[in-house]
Amino acid sequence: MPADMKNILSRFNPVYWLLVPLLMVSTWKLSHIITGTQASFLGFAENKQSDINSDQDMLVVRVHVALGDHVKKGDTLIYGFKPELDEEIRQADLSKDGLYARIDKEAEEVKAEISRLQNELEVRESALEAKIEQAREESGFYSGLTGSKADKNPEVASLEKELTSVRESYNRLMTRYRQLQKSPNPVQSQIRQADARKSYAEARKRGLVITAPFDGIIGNVAIREGENIKSFTPIVTMYEPTPPMVIGYISEKNTSGISVGDSVVITSLYHPDKTSSGIVMAIGHRIIEIPEKFRKVADVKTYGVEVYIRINSGNAFFQKEVLKIRPSHSL
Repeated sequence: MPADMKNILSRFNPVYWLLVPLLMVSTWKLSHIITGTQASFLGFAENKQSDINSDQDMLVVRVHVALGDHVKKGDTLIYGFKPELDEEIRQADLSKDGLYARIDKEAEEVKAEISRLQNELEVRESALEAKIEQAREESGFYSGLTGSKADKNPEVASLEKELTSVRESYNRLMTRYRQLQKSPNPVQSQIRQADARKSYAEARKRGLVITAPFDGIIGNVAIREGENIKSFTPIVTMYEPTPPMVIGYISEKNTSGISVGDSVVITSLYHPDKTSSGIVMAIGHRIIEIPEKFRKVADVKTYGVEVYIRINSGNAFFQKEVLKIRPSHSL
């Protein structure tokens, strides 16, 4: 080896021979992290938050829950009161009672009118039948005196015709009243209206008992007992017991590596024993700056898109917990 080359090599500390390869590998890894193919990316668990409210003004009588309580679907959260609803129900009942009394009275009046007509018909029938009988007897008596054959007495014929007419007239009237008995009373429609008013008021009264719409955890309780609140005022905030969604951030250079419908494996970044599977439901349509804590290198600004992932229920993740997301096909 030439003397000059030996002099140059003798100037290098052996440590340099170790540092140079390490520096090259580190530089390659940093470049790979920032610009290379991304096998995994970071995100956070997102819990569904629901604001519970009432669609009507009310007085808060009792609050059954507090911050952090676990509740089941249908559990009572708030009990409210609205005095005018009780008055509406009472008035509807009074109106119905009056209308039923009116129906009973009209039915009795119709029944009494039929009875009156029947009695009147019987009286007139008896009177006409007596006249007819008397006219027949007189006609027979005179025929016996003269020895002539008795012809039909015109008076009898007239009385019989009158009797038939009277019967037909009264029967027509009584038939109309009997039909009226069988027909629906127009007052029934007013009763149905009162029933509808009562049912509506009762439904609104039931709505004053605010119940949990799903199993969850109580967040903020924004009201207190004895407070009058307006409709649609936020009352309670609820969260699902476990996060149903993960929002991940993937570099804009690697968006082609994941698609809607892909299966992914999700692991807690700081607690690797917590894991779950998920399905990519949507991918954002705009480039955003990836939040610092989700960057591979915190101090280097990177840009990408949001990935929305539905995860299995019953997972052990916390709200906003940092998670590592890896497509199943990359395992």
